[in-house]
Amino acid sequence: MGILIVHAFGPEGYPPVVNAARAFAAAGLDVHVVGATLPEFAAMPWPSMAGVVRHPAPEWRAGRAASTAALVSQAVGLARRVRPRWVWCSDPWSLPAALPAAWTCGARLAYQEHDSPPPDPSGERWSRRAVRPLRRHALRRAELVVFPNAQRLEIARRTAGRGRGRDLVVWNVPALAELPVRKPTGAGEPLRAHFHGSISPFALPLALIDAVAEVPGVQLRIVGYSVAHDAHLASLRRRASELDVDSRVEFLGPRSRADALDAAAEADVGIAFFRPHPNNINHSHALGASNKVFDYLAAGLAVLVPEAAEWQGSIVPAFGRACDPESAASIAAVLRAFAARTPNARPLGLAGRAQVTAEWHHERAVAPVIEALTP
Repeated sequence: MGILIVHAFGPEGYPPVVNAARAFAAAGLDVHVVGATLPEFAAMPWPSMAGVVRHPAPEWRAGRAASTAALVSQAVGLARRVRPRWVWCSDPWSLPAALPAAWTCGARLAYQEHDSPPPDPSGERWSRRAVRPLRRHALRRAELVVFPNAQRLEIARRTAGRGRGRDLVVWNVPALAELPVRKPTGAGEPLRAHFHGSISPFALPLALIDAVAEVPGVQLRIVGYSVAHDAHLASLRRRASELDVDSRVEFLGPRSRADALDAAAEADVGIAFFRPHPNNINHSHALGASNKVFDYLAAGLAVLVPEAAEWQGSIVPAFGRACDPESAASIAAVLRAFAARTPNARPLGLAGRAQVTAEWHHERAVAPVIEALTP
């Protein structure tokens, strides 16, 4: 029995897609993965794994019909050749390829959504607007729908009028095999903050650099890539230089997932900011969707999250602290407390790692999905 995973934009750059492919193969499914390559993910190659074949499409060119056409052609051709029982569409932007692939071979459709489209489509490119009716169709007709949290699932169900099929909430948590070896911290060493992921003004505000400047000795390491935010990355570098903390702010660029987790395991605090936006429900409902938070916990880091209600009781205070990501003073206050070891980041991080090992890991989260795919 086979499954075809369709992920339009560089599946190797999305840990939930990689972990899903590995889990499906471990459950006995023949897994085929198709998706365009992205230059931003060049440092993140698809990992070799038994039972999984990655079929790379040509490099994606945003907004170009030729890129979509190439992906559709490859997905449909592959579906005809391997005849999967399931087509797994892993985001809305993959639907133009996933739907005809499923129709071609009569496969059952599973729809997963990592990032939801904005409620207000005004200002969207035509290619994004064109996907909206396909998303409504998928939400109504898919036999299995998977979302990273209940809030976004309910919004999608309500707006699309979904009334059939099975719905599951699966957090984007790491696999147990991914847990990095925690690096020992010597007495008297400076506080080390860490960020990895997509670099944008919403995830890495300039206020963070200002906060580092306010707290002597604190070091910040940034591992990641920029998609359409190169100007902001330049602004971060420039601010660090202007405040004379460029020696304490390290930009490593894109790294493989394993390397990013290893880098995290050398730090004390993980930065996980999500700036609220009225037209971005992904930032308003980030718990469960952000693999970054769980990556940090898996690496033994205390987590620094926004002052939003969803983090209270789940992450704060047991595994981290909250602050205002737009306020350098608010960020600095938490970093200063961690740097003074009052409260100490280490116990919070170790408690988080224990929670990931016990419950918040992919093997446990994906079990209901495996059950649905292989009855």
